[in-house]
Amino acid sequence: MVGLFLLLVGAFCYVFEPPILVDLSRRAFDVFLKKQAKPVQSGQIAIVDIDDASMEAYGQWPWPRYRLAELVDRLWQQGAAVVVFDVIFVEPDRTSPTELMEEWRENWGGEVAIEGIGQEWWDYDALFAEALGRGASVLGCFLYGSDGPVEALAIGDESYYRGVFFEKGMPDRAWLPQAENVQAPIKLLAAQAAGQAFINTVPDRDYMIRATPLAYAYGPGRIYPSLAMEAIRLYAEADKAGIIYDDLGADGVRHIQVLDGTIPTDAQGRLTLNYRTTRFPYHSVKDVLAGQVPPDAFLDKIVFVGTSAAGLQDLVSTPIHEEFPGVEVHATAVDNILTGDILREPRGMFTWNLIGMLLGGIVVVLMVVRAPSLISFLILLMAEAAAAGLGYWLLSAKNLVANPLETMVVWSLVFVGMVAVKYWQEERGRKRVRGMFGTMVSTEVLKYLEANPDSFSLKGVRAEATMFFSDVAGFTTISEQLAPERLAELLNRYLSPMTEIIMRHGGYVDKYEGDAIMAEWGVPFPLDNHAAAACLAALEQQEKLAELRGHLKQEYGHELHVRMGINSGTVTAGNMGSENRFSYTVMGDAVNQASRFESGNKPYGTSIMIGETTREAVGDQFEVRLLDLLVVKGKTKPIRVYELLARSGELPPERKKAVALYEEALGLHWERRFNEALVRLEEALRFGDDPPSTMLKRRIERYIEQPPDEGWQGEYVNTSK
Repeated sequence: MVGLFLLLVGAFCYVFEPPILVDLSRRAFDVFLKKQAKPVQSGQIAIVDIDDASMEAYGQWPWPRYRLAELVDRLWQQGAAVVVFDVIFVEPDRTSPTELMEEWRENWGGEVAIEGIGQEWWDYDALFAEALGRGASVLGCFLYGSDGPVEALAIGDESYYRGVFFEKGMPDRAWLPQAENVQAPIKLLAAQAAGQAFINTVPDRDYMIRATPLAYAYGPGRIYPSLAMEAIRLYAEADKAGIIYDDLGADGVRHIQVLDGTIPTDAQGRLTLNYRTTRFPYHSVKDVLAGQVPPDAFLDKIVFVGTSAAGLQDLVSTPIHEEFPGVEVHATAVDNILTGDILREPRGMFTWNLIGMLLGGIVVVLMVVRAPSLISFLILLMAEAAAAGLGYWLLSAKNLVANPLETMVVWSLVFVGMVAVKYWQEERGRKRVRGMFGTMVSTEVLKYLEANPDSFSLKGVRAEATMFFSDVAGFTTISEQLAPERLAELLNRYLSPMTEIIMRHGGYVDKYEGDAIMAEWGVPFPLDNHAAAACLAALEQQEKLAELRGHLKQEYGHELHVRMGINSGTVTAGNMGSENRFSYTVMGDAVNQASRFESGNKPYGTSIMIGETTREAVGDQFEVRLLDLLVVKGKTKPIRVYELLARSGELPPERKKAVALYEEALGLHWERRFNEALVRLEEALRFGDDPPSTMLKRRIERYIEQPPDEGWQGEYVNTSK
C-alpha cells in the first residue's frame, strides 16, 4: 500500500508538474542535448556584428541611420536573401537634418537653412527605409508578456502591423504565448520592411533558454512571428505561414506550415532548440562597409544583424553555452528549420510516459515486496539505465524528446520510500524478536531470527521440534530450608550456566518455573539436528552440574540433582496467551510426553530420559539404554523410553557391559523369563550401583511372587506425573 500510494503521489506530481520535478527533468534534457549536439548544419546563415571595432570606427550607438542604410545596401549587393535586425528602432533618428531643423524650430524658433546636402539626405530614416524596402528585410519588435489573452490593444498603440499568419484546425489563440503591449519600430521603417517580428527570447524558470516561441498573440486579431519564423517565411517567399491547430482544439498547436513544409512545435507553438557545438559565421560591420568580407559571405543567406559590443550585447544561457548571444538563439532556430534537424515531442508522449511510469512503478512495488533490497536496487538501476539510454537514443538518432527523468524519479521515489518502510518494518520486527527471544536464545540464533523473520511464525504453525524439561530433585525440601534470598542466589547459580549451555547449542529457553526449565530446539530457530543438539545440551548440563555440585553443597548445604526429559515430535508453535499478554511457546502431545519423561526418571533413578522418536533421530551419536516399555500418566499405549548416558564412544567398558546386561534382562522379563532376567541383573550389579537394574530387579521379584495378568506385554505403568 505504501508503494502504491507513493506511485500515485509521483504520478500526481508528474501530471501537475511541481517546479522541482520540472527543473530536474530539464537538467537531464540538458545533459542529453549537450552530448548529442552537432556543429552548425545549414551554411545558409551569417551574422553581421555591431562589435567594438565597429563602434570604435563609427562612434557610439545609436549610429545615424544612413550608416545602417549603407550597411543594408551592401548586404543586398552581396546577395543576401533576407536581412534580419535583432534591434528595435522605436524612435526617429535624432541626427537627421530634418529632426535637427524641427528641434531648432521648437526650442529657438525660426527656420534653419541646410546647404551643401541634397534634400534626399535630409531624412536618415527615409534613407534607411528605402534600403530596407529594396529586399526581404525584417525589423525587430519587443512584446511585453501577459499571463492570459488581452481583449484590446494597449492604449495609444499605433504600431504598424502586418498579418503574416493564417490559421487552420480549431483556432484557439489562448494556446499561444500572450502579450499585453508591444514596443515596435517607427511606422516609416516598419511599413518599408518586408516583415516585423518579435526579438523576445523566453527563458525557463532557471533562466535557461531551451525553446523559443515562433508566434505570439497580442490583443484581438494580432499574431506576431518570431525573428526566426519571419526569416523563414521570407526566405521561402511565402505570402503567409499557417498555424495549424488540433482539429478538436484539445491539443493546441500541431505545427506551423510554410508552403508545403511543416515545422513541428509543442502545443504552445514553441520550437525546442537543437543547439550547435560551433558558432555561426560572424562579420564585423566595419569589415562589411569596408568591403573586406568574401564576395559570397552573404550570398543567398539569411543575415542577422546583432551586437556583441560591450554594454550592448544580449547574452543568454543555453544548455550548451553559459553565455550565448541572443541573436544566435534566433539563428539556431533558423538553422534547425532549414536543415529539418528539429527536436520534437511526439503527441501523446505525456500519456505514454504516464502509462510507463505507472506500469513500471507497479513492477517496482512487486519487486521490493518479493525480492531482497539489493537485488531490487540492481534491477531498478538497470531499468533506469535502460530508460535513460532509450531517451538518449531517441533524442540523438530520431530527434524525439522523450525525457525519462520524471519516470526515473518516480520509480526511485517508490523504491526509496518502500525500502525505508521495509527497513522500518524489519527494524520493528527485529526489536520484537529481540523483545521475545533476546534473553532466551544465543546471540547467533538471535541474529538469525532478526535476519530471517520468515523462518518462524508468531502464529500457530506445525513444526518438528525437540522439547526439553528439567527439574531439581527434592527442590521443595531445599526451598523450605533456605531463606528466600539464599534460595534466589542458589537458583541463579544453577540456572545461569544451564541456560548458557542450552542457548549455546541453539536452544530456545521457553520458560522458567521456579527451578524447572522448559526449552525447545527446532523452533523458533529451524535446526535440522534439533534432537542431537538437545541431547548434547542435556549431557553438558549434567557435566556442569557435577562440577558445581560440591561448591553448591559447601555454600548452601544442599546437593543438586536434576532430572531431565527429552522428546521429539510434531508440535504447534507460536504466540500463546491473551490479547495483551502472550509469549512464544509450543503445545502438543510430544510436549506433554517430554514433561512426563522428566518426572519418569524418578522411579528409575535416572537423570536423562528420552523418547523413542528422539532415539531414532540421534542414531548412533550417543550411548543410550533401552529403559522400559512405559505407560506415562494420562496415556494407555506403552512407549519405549531410553536413558541418555553419554556421547558415542565415551561410555566406560564396564558401564557398557552393565547396560547390555540390563537390556538383556529387560527383554527376558518381557518374555516372562523372570529367573533368567534376575541372573542378568545380578551380573550387571556386580559392575557397580545401577539404579535402573535395582528397580527392575525388584519389579521382577514381585512378578515372580505375583505374576502379571495374561494381557501383560511388558509395559510399566507410571502413575505419577
